[in-house]
Amino acid sequence: MNKLHNGSKISQIFCAAVLLAAVGGGGCGSTVPAGMLRVRGEVQHAGAALPDGTILFEAVNGKASAAGRILSNGRFESVMLPGDYRVAVRSYDGIFMIGDDGKQIRPKSRIPERMGSIATSGITVTITPEGDPLVINLE
Repeated sequence: MNKLHNGSKISQIFCAAVLLAAVGGGGCGSTVPAGMLRVRGEVQHAGAALPDGTILFEAVNGKASAAGRILSNGRFESVMLPGDYRVAVRSYDGIFMIGDDGKQIRPKSRIPERMGSIATSGITVTITPEGDPLVINLE
């Protein structure tokens, strides 16, 4: 199982850093590596833009994954190969902390917990060269 999707914060940070390095920082005007596509979209929950979070993509064929940060307007951007992907979204009301006992304290999720896992979210998308923005509505 890909550690990016098992809740490991360190794995998420590492994968995000690798993704940013691959696209030269990910800023406006950055070049996209050959064969990859810049993907943009918005995540909505309860009829409104999700205020922040992380969106994770895992190729159905298991050969690729990507991640993106969800901004305050619900928008995200990532770079990935074309194809079919399973999607997970995570958004928390607060930050992760470490308790006095050394255990991680997770803040309350803004969305149903099942959305945070590739295995349980039920969300799938197809990334095509046409580059149409994705709109992901969480139920």
